[in-house]
This record gives sequence, C-alpha cells and structure tokens, in this order.
Amino acid sequence: DVSGVDVEVVGLWVQLLVMEGNVQGCLRLIHRCEEEPRFRDVRKYCQLLQPYLFLERWQNYCQEVVMAYKAKQWTDCLLRVDQCLEEIRLFTAKYGCDSDVVVVEGGRRFSNCLENVVCDKLLLDCRMTKARCLYACERFNEVITECDAILAWNAKEAAAVKKRAKAYCMLHLYEKGLADLRLYLQLKPEDRDVLSLYRYMTKKAERHQT
Repeated sequence: DVSGVDVEVVGLWVQLLVMEGNVQGCLRLIHRCEEEPRFRDVRKYCQLLQPYLFLERWQNYCQEVVMAYKAKQWTDCLLRVDQCLEEIRLFTAKYGCDSDVVVVEGGRRFSNCLENVVCDKLLLDCRMTKARCLYACERFNEVITECDAILAWNAKEAAAVKKRAKAYCMLHLYEKGLADLRLYLQLKPEDRDVLSLYRYMTKKAERHQT
C-alpha cells in the first residue's frame, strides 16, 4: 500500500531495490505507485525516479533476448543484446555524475548508487548472453573478446572463464584453453562435467602437438 507514502520515500525505495539488483521489484513498485491518483505523474515529477526508468525499457529488450535465445535465433538475439547494451550506454552517459563517487569502466562513469545493478549485473548479464550467442554462431574470436571484457570487470565470473576456455579450444589454442579450465575448476571444483572436459582437452592437446 503506497497511498500514504511520500514520493521522495518511493524514490529511496527504488534506489534500495536497484542497489539490491531487484529489477522486478523496482518496476512493480513504480507501477503500483502509478495506480494511485496522486502518483500518476510520478515519472514526470520525481527526479529521484528518472534515472531508474530505463530499467523498464531494458527489461523489455531483455525479454526479447531470452525469447530469441530459447528459439536459437542467434542473429536476432545478438541484435537485441546490442540494444540492451546501447540502452545501458545511453543511461550511464546521461546519469553518470562527476561529483559522485564513481567507478570508471571502459570510459563510462557509474554513480555509486547504481554501480551494483548497472555495472555488476545488467552489463555483465548482457555481455555473457552475447558471448553465448557468438559461440553458437562459431565466432570464437569475438567470444574471447566479450569474455575478456567481462573478466576485466569481474575476474571470478566463472561462466565467462568457462566460455572463453571453450572458445580457445575450438581455435586449437589449447594452452590458453586449459589454463582457463584450470582457473574455472578453482572457482567451481564440484563441476564434474568441466573436469571431464579438461581431461579430454588435455589428451586432445597432446595429440595436436604430435
């Protein structure tokens, strides 16, 4: 029930949900507010909410990405991922603030409040999906580029390490691929499938050398 809540408090709630990475909760709260007569213009008048409204557009693109990925429509999926990334780029260009404590990644500035959801979650999710699509298209060099970008932000992103390892192996760069597989197994030692893959690729690398 938001009928007795001040608009500024709603803005702070939204910030809290965003910092927790709860995109769905953020959008539900905004939509609930818009059902109340005195909140109908909340998007227009509440400056605290303006930076977060891009989440709705981003979520729409993201849903299209998921649908295209499930349907194995790789070209369409890559197009939608690029739209997601562009939405994030425009958002950070508009709302990054030089006066705030910021994180600088790839020349873009992220306000401290938005660092968690934009830099650590949305951007990495989009990049990882793009890497998976590129792998399905057998564009292995581009897979490596995407995974490099992900690991520059989070060196312990296991999914990116694993995907890059596979891309290296597909390019017969076994030394780099096996190094990534060893790193992955340090992060996820319980993954028996990757342990089996490591053993298989080790034997394949030995045969390749001979």
